[in-house]
Amino acid sequence: MKSAIERVDIEDLLTVLGDKSPVGVCIIQEGRLCYVNPAFLTFTGYSAHELEGRDSLEIVVPEDTDLVRENTIKMLRGETPSLSQFRVVCKDGSIKWAMQTVSSIQYRGKRAALVNYMDITERKEAEEALRRSEERYRTILDEMESGYYEQDLAGSFTFVNDAMCRLLGYSREE
Repeated sequence: MKSAIERVDIEDLLTVLGDKSPVGVCIIQEGRLCYVNPAFLTFTGYSAHELEGRDSLEIVVPEDTDLVRENTIKMLRGETPSLSQFRVVCKDGSIKWAMQTVSSIQYRGKRAALVNYMDITERKEAEEALRRSEERYRTILDEMESGYYEQDLAGSFTFVNDAMCRLLGYSREE
């Protein structure tokens, strides 16, 4: 008795799963995009006609292509289970951040890569805003004329500004 999945045409299954997936899905053969789902199209702003048959690295920010190529090869070999993060150039010229996983599959009788993309642009922007905020906070504290310090619950100094160092006569390291 065949399993339910064996009775379903793989092309039909791919279409149903891909069309309903909230993440971008594409299939790459010989370096070219041969399938892209609606979520991937929404993410990039391109149409399927514009992407299918195109070199998969053309939409990657040029500075990130070597990293994407290297991480993709590692994932296909099973060497790295981690996710790859990189930037994508969308049709409107905007830059978005993507996180991808890559798996080796057979598609239409040939070896291919099944790629899942997730838009992480908002997360990356929030991380950058937090980094800038922390940097601004530290700069303000460092440049204050008043002495300022922070301690953990054990009483160890976790931060001391320059004014406090001058007041106490110690360096930050001490």
